[in-house]
Amino acid sequence: MEDDAMDDDLRSGSLRTRPRMLGASSSVTMDVDGVHEPYGHGHGEYIEEGTNLQEYITNAHNPKFVKSSRQTTARDLIGLYNDRVEHLVAVLKNSISSVALTSDIWSGKAKEDYISVVAHFVNSDWCLEKRLLGLKPIEVAHTGANIAERVEMVASDYGITDKIFAIVLDNASSNKTAMDVLKPLLSGYIGSLMPKPARNEDDLAAVFLHQRCACHIINLIVKSCLKRLLPYLEDFRTAITFLNSSNQRIASYKQKFGVDIDVSWNSTYLMLKHLVPYQSTFSVWIETNHPRKEDGSFLLTPNHWAVAEKLLSFLKLFYDSIVALSGVYYPTSPLMLHHILKIARHLNAYESHELLRHAVVSMKTKFLKYWRKIPILYAFAFILDPRAKMRGCFGMGTEEWGDIYGDEVAPNGACAASSSSGLSELSSYLDSDTEVKFGPDFNILNWWQRHNQTYPILSILAKDVLTVPVSTISSESTFSLASRVLEERRRRLTPDMVEVLSCIKQHT
Repeated sequence: MEDDAMDDDLRSGSLRTRPRMLGASSSVTMDVDGVHEPYGHGHGEYIEEGTNLQEYITNAHNPKFVKSSRQTTARDLIGLYNDRVEHLVAVLKNSISSVALTSDIWSGKAKEDYISVVAHFVNSDWCLEKRLLGLKPIEVAHTGANIAERVEMVASDYGITDKIFAIVLDNASSNKTAMDVLKPLLSGYIGSLMPKPARNEDDLAAVFLHQRCACHIINLIVKSCLKRLLPYLEDFRTAITFLNSSNQRIASYKQKFGVDIDVSWNSTYLMLKHLVPYQSTFSVWIETNHPRKEDGSFLLTPNHWAVAEKLLSFLKLFYDSIVALSGVYYPTSPLMLHHILKIARHLNAYESHELLRHAVVSMKTKFLKYWRKIPILYAFAFILDPRAKMRGCFGMGTEEWGDIYGDEVAPNGACAASSSSGLSELSSYLDSDTEVKFGPDFNILNWWQRHNQTYPILSILAKDVLTVPVSTISSESTFSLASRVLEERRRRLTPDMVEVLSCIKQHT
């Protein structure tokens, strides 16, 4: 009867006894050697009745294995989850000065929407960490108010409402509305660092608190290009789909290719990257097997391949930027000015290209919409990189800034700082020699750890700024895990258990 009651509680989601903590742990412990660790831990699966599986595990893996019921499994998972939440709350309270959050929304195959909240912070050893704080169902409309309510709930549960330095979101209009709601609620930390502004537009706390996902902006820039080349891309998709739709055709060509997906432009890049090396043989195969178009022309022409080759070369820089800026365990904010300038130069270089010039015009418009004014966080991060400082900023002359602003002069706010500020610590840092280590072995966080006694105030600012990721990839990766936890075969999992399984996996 007790197990039946526990099972009912699990399905109803009534196990919460206080925020973030799930029902009291059972007396069954999670032995470190795995004696009582239930099969399916972290996977949401339960052991089937019968002895075959138990015999297999006992003989092949763990002689001390004892089969657990699903109720015991659930209690053990909840107990493990509660322990880890308590530990994380203590760490965030006692050892962490500031936190950056990322958040995103996912619509799963089980027709249930979830919002993730991921914390990024620099630990006491000056290493970047990320932790999934919450994976909450969002059964209502994805309005700014509803998003803000769930983000604030998670921040309150973990006691970090007064430790948040920045929140990184994509560019959906609802996220801007959400930040308007969250700013007065979550600006306790950064608001204490900044003087109260005379005008709202000078509110630096608000400027730092809301950060837009740079990878999402690059996605919008590139998609504006791909729209202009859609007829060519559709023909490539048609050709690949024609090949892949039949095992006989795949056997005939002895090769198959992946088709891109609409929401991910980098999949288009990868599609072309894998296809272009086979253009000679694939063209012949398509000409031989695929019906001609209504006008009598082949599906793929030499012009198609010329566009594909040039587009592949053109998109490589954007793909490389996405890869670099999607990092989670190294600071990405100091990289942003470098990549913004690279992209600006790249667009200018292709502005007169015969095949791509019309696409580049729309890309430049989108680029300037978001990055005409350099976000202050990126400027701070650039200066706090000991390899750059102000020398690197001012070392970008008229030509470099002209790549972004055309014939205009770089705006005063782009890198507005001066070593003549009268602050001895800042002056000492800016006037000292820059680091000349540019290889992958250079660790900017380690540098600030070694110099935190020399620059005690700046090191705190560096820890704040370098914590902020420039993308929401950590939240998006949560959904890759959630899609394996929550699917059609697991429709009985409650939202609480989905969160338990996801958090345990990410905290491992």
